[in-house]
Amino acid sequence: MLVADPLPIPEVAAPRYQLALQKLWDQPAERIALKLRGDPAVAGLDVRQLAEQVAQRRAALAKVPAWAAVEGLVWPLALAVEQASSEATACYKRRLLGPLLAESVLIDFTAGMGVDAWALGGMLRHARLYEQQAQLAAVTHHNLRKLLPDRSIDVWAQAAPVGAVLDQPAAPQIWFFDPARRSDSGARLRDFADCTPDVLAHLAAVPDAVLRILIKAAPMLDLSLAIEQLEAAGSLRVTEVHIVARAGVCREVVYLLQRPQPGWQPLDRQFHAVDLQEARSLLWTQTERDGQLPVPVGAVDAYLFDPHAALRKLRLLGPLCQHFGLRQVATNTLLLTGPVAVDGFPGRMFRVLDGPLKKPARALPGRAASIVTRNFPEPAPTLRRRWKLKESERQFLLAFRDHSQRAVIWHAERVPA
Repeated sequence: MLVADPLPIPEVAAPRYQLALQKLWDQPAERIALKLRGDPAVAGLDVRQLAEQVAQRRAALAKVPAWAAVEGLVWPLALAVEQASSEATACYKRRLLGPLLAESVLIDFTAGMGVDAWALGGMLRHARLYEQQAQLAAVTHHNLRKLLPDRSIDVWAQAAPVGAVLDQPAAPQIWFFDPARRSDSGARLRDFADCTPDVLAHLAAVPDAVLRILIKAAPMLDLSLAIEQLEAAGSLRVTEVHIVARAGVCREVVYLLQRPQPGWQPLDRQFHAVDLQEARSLLWTQTERDGQLPVPVGAVDAYLFDPHAALRKLRLLGPLCQHFGLRQVATNTLLLTGPVAVDGFPGRMFRVLDGPLKKPARALPGRAASIVTRNFPEPAPTLRRRWKLKESERQFLLAFRDHSQRAVIWHAERVPA
């Protein structure tokens, strides 16, 4: 049996630090050293750590605003915050598991700053978290004791052994992985075989007590390749894939693995395209994904439609075109077009005003517009700098390759949902 060494309490969790921080949360971090110079109340305290805590708290609360209500937390370094789930995406994972959480224990192989464990742990019997960075493990352990004081949660400052089980092997378990998305050199990883921890090795040694496995992955991983790798590694099957978008960006892809029910076939696999901001979820099966009809392609009509980010990742435009009577503007351009406005479109809808434009900036009142690029040779920030445009919530320039493979720009206004 493995034994976890007691994790040290972070220095800034001490009462003197926390008392000083209560007076500093609304101060600019860069001015704290000057503000506290000569203040006897902070004598002996590391002012640099105080300033770091203020800056790190601000960044963390942008992701998990609910944590603002809990006093005494220690705020981790910026990289841990950057790599963590947001409150919204973590709570979505909790909804995926539902009542199963109340009767299970969690093994989190990649604890990080503990946002997913916090969201799942509020309904669990027990949780064990593994985090290889000792300092981050100590911070996460301290915070979860504050956030979930009535729950049994262990944090171990080490990598999880392959085939990890709790001391009670008969207890139903849920496993959770959020493998590293970048290598030590900073390069983005596009394959589970390159990730840390080795998810595929763990899947090859899953004990019978495990009921579900959730794997959070970067959106750039190819869906079909990821499913193939995960299923080839062991006996569990990918029964659901959840593509989760928020604020116009595909944030993560969550693979749900389990032992399938008798009669289950790979064609029954479900794909959920979720937009958390619009509280909208669309569902397709593997059968529908594999068998979608060819998408009609045609010239720009009176309206342009931009599917939300999760739908663009799933690339299931055929059912959308069939349901709403739309066409795709080009085979590899993820924009749709149609003659009339439609109700309930899952994404943004624009009324076309003019185009294609040769000198876009001259067509814009006040030289202001948001820019959307789809399959266009230059990114939106480059175009904005070239044309010296201000932002606009209503006026848009849509830059894309059309059905003739021309790089074109159209002026449009957004139609309110």
